[in-house]
Amino acid sequence: DNMRKNALTICCYTCAIGAFGAFFRWLQNQICYDAATNTMKGGGWGVFMLLVMLAAFAVFYMLIKKLFDEKLLPPTKLYEVFHGTTIVFPIAFWLIAVLFILGGISTMLNTRFDPQAGLYTIVGMLAIFTGVGFPLVCTCAQKRYNPKFISVLMTLPIVLFAFWLIVSYRQNATIPSVGVYSIEIITICACIVAFFFTSGYAYGVVKPVQSMISTMFAAFMCFMTLSDERYIGLQLVICGCAGMLLVENWMLISNSTMREESEEAELPAVDAEDSVLKPTVEDIIEEAAAEDTTVVDEDEDVKIWKGNK
Repeated sequence: DNMRKNALTICCYTCAIGAFGAFFRWLQNQICYDAATNTMKGGGWGVFMLLVMLAAFAVFYMLIKKLFDEKLLPPTKLYEVFHGTTIVFPIAFWLIAVLFILGGISTMLNTRFDPQAGLYTIVGMLAIFTGVGFPLVCTCAQKRYNPKFISVLMTLPIVLFAFWLIVSYRQNATIPSVGVYSIEIITICACIVAFFFTSGYAYGVVKPVQSMISTMFAAFMCFMTLSDERYIGLQLVICGCAGMLLVENWMLISNSTMREESEEAELPAVDAEDSVLKPTVEDIIEEAAAEDTTVVDEDEDVKIWKGNK
């Protein structure tokens, strides 16, 4: 299937560029991070990382623009998006659910002695709820759950990362160098934006272009921020988030169609009998006048004579 190939290509590009981003962030930490003062030195590296993010966003934009230039017709309904037909789909969303649940449990256990333990506990609980809800969202095409319930489940990732943004700021507010935690902040914000657009399908606000580009960029940022040090539970949550974004983007593209295919599918079948032109009343009148005969038009229920109606 052509659309599945396009979806695979887009996901491979995202993962490959994300791997480069993770490498550059790791290299920056090795060269610029000073553990003694907990600061990030080397302002040139900060500019370079910004350029890397802008370049990644530009590549994602061009890839999606190319698809739409080829007359891509994305799905417009939630049930059309999460209509998986391969065995890979359930394996993927259950694996992502496990990552979220394990990450949430690990976060609550590993942060119990942290000064922000209470906040991290809430983050862990939200991660567990998000992991439990994701398989339900992915199987919503079976229409076993109330649409309002699915809307709540698709909002959970936004709540998770919005609260994580508060925790991250409180945890890193005392660090003198913004470069130490800037990538994490940008990643969290990118995830909020991406899930905001994808959750729009549950609320009837469909923005396919923004959804595709934002999910690709947020997944890229998740790969990049994995190079930073943090609790293992939070790392698992970020891995699960990257997988969730890739799956949602995969479903958006693989369940799309091309405009020509859609138009051909909508054309009604023409019967051979219907293709023959039926004579009109005017044609019958002219023929009767020429042959000087009397003709009865059964459809119009009128009699026609030569030169007279």
